[in-house]
Amino acid sequence: MPLPVSPPAPADQGARSREVILDAAEGLMGTRGYAATSISLLAKASGLPPSSIYWHFGSKSGVLGAVMERGARRFFAAVSAADFADPPADPRRRLALLVGHVVAGIGEHPRFLRLVVLLLLGGDGDHQHGEVVARVRAGARGLVHRGLRWAYLPWGEPDALRVADELTDTAQALFDGLFLAAQAGPPSAATVVDDVEAALHALAEHVRDGRPRGGV
Repeated sequence: MPLPVSPPAPADQGARSREVILDAAEGLMGTRGYAATSISLLAKASGLPPSSIYWHFGSKSGVLGAVMERGARRFFAAVSAADFADPPADPRRRLALLVGHVVAGIGEHPRFLRLVVLLLLGGDGDHQHGEVVARVRAGARGLVHRGLRWAYLPWGEPDALRVADELTDTAQALFDGLFLAAQAGPPSAATVVDDVEAALHALAEHVRDGRPRGGV
């Protein structure tokens, strides 16, 4: 005789419901935009009543904030380059590892990144949403700076820090381009990855040697 299965605890049910809502919201808002994603659409996509959405998040704005915070936490964990096992001594190979880590993060979290792009370009969020996006972008910038510094530590701390200070914004823009190329699909994505690595390393050599970057 099979043993009876205990029903899930209310806290577990609530946590699962919350994740279901966030998954649905990330998909809808990443495709349609924030303004075009209504609570009724979100309820239909999640299979949960509007009352459950309001209970968990208070408002549609609260849903967006939770989606952004969860997405940022997951993405940063996926692309963190703080610790690589047995890192190579060659900076170019380290840079390739860093870029590969970013590409893997892009592949794992496309819906979240699409939502970030839509919020940046669409302007359909309020001031509070802009602050959330700004925090996400600032966190990404810090991650890129740390990754570049790590990649070029074999040149010595002063040169590595100078490369990171001067190239972080450029690298972040190029990584944005990698995401857009990934949305276009192969073969463009693979070609752009190689180009990004080559361009960043050439710029890093110019920074190290004190040459004008316009000479690349």
